[in-house]
Amino acid sequence: MRKDFFIPLRPKTFANNTKNKRIPDNNRAEFIRKFIELRENEFDSRVSNKKSPFDKKVSIKVIFYFEGNYNGDIDNLLKTLFDALQKSGIIKNDNQIRRVNAELKDNSIFEGISVLMESL
Repeated sequence: MRKDFFIPLRPKTFANNTKNKRIPDNNRAEFIRKFIELRENEFDSRVSNKKSPFDKKVSIKVIFYFEGNYNGDIDNLLKTLFDALQKSGIIKNDNQIRRVNAELKDNSIFEGISVLMESL
C-alpha cells in the first residue's frame, strides 16, 4: 500500500521547551484530531474502522513546511508525527516505522506536513 497526504497545519513538537513547560494538551488534541480526520476522509472508505490502514512495517517520507525560520530539532517533529499517526489509528504502533526520510523547509509560502507512506 502507498499513500501520500498533506496536513495543512503548522508542524508542532510536544517536547519540553527551553523553559521546561509542555505545550497544553488542547493543542496536542487539536493536532491529533487533524490526523483522525485524515484517517476518516482518506482511509476509512477502504479499511475497517478497527483495522489500521498500515498494519505492517512502513517507510515514511515527510517534509515539514514552515512559513518562517524553524530553529527546533527535526527529531522532535518526527516523534510528534509518529505519535499522531499511531493515536489516529493510521498505524498500529510507531515501531512499525522502519525507514524515515525527513526534510525541513523553512521560509515556505505555506505551512504543513507532507507525508508519503509505503508498506515494506
